[in-house]
Amino acid sequence: MVFAANGRVKPNVVFVKGKEERHPEGQYYIEWRDPKRKREKVGTDAAEADAHRRPKEAELAAINHGAIVAKPALDASSRRRLIAAIDEYLTDVKLKEQINKARELRTPLDVRLLLDGPPLLP
Repeated sequence: MVFAANGRVKPNVVFVKGKEERHPEGQYYIEWRDPKRKREKVGTDAAEADAHRRPKEAELAAINHGAIVAKPALDASSRRRLIAAIDEYLTDVKLKEQINKARELRTPLDVRLLLDGPPLLP
């Protein structure tokens, strides 16, 4: 990863022989040693890769200071994306609105059926 002056990851930019080069076809990996070299694929999006890098960096720093780090209950691949969570929430809200609307309409119909009786069919 190549970082800009503001600390953010430069998307699709890597160091090759000490020089920055653009490679939009690339993948992002997190790499560390424990004591063998380990690599974890984190995707093609720079922001997502940076989001994976930060907790891993904190975990490795804690281990270096002697802490025992508990593994998270969910791994990153099983988490829902924000867009999916928003879509699910909006679907639930629309469904609740439809149920409430049906309840509002049902009450006047029930009263009319009680007063007038069932409609007669021709």
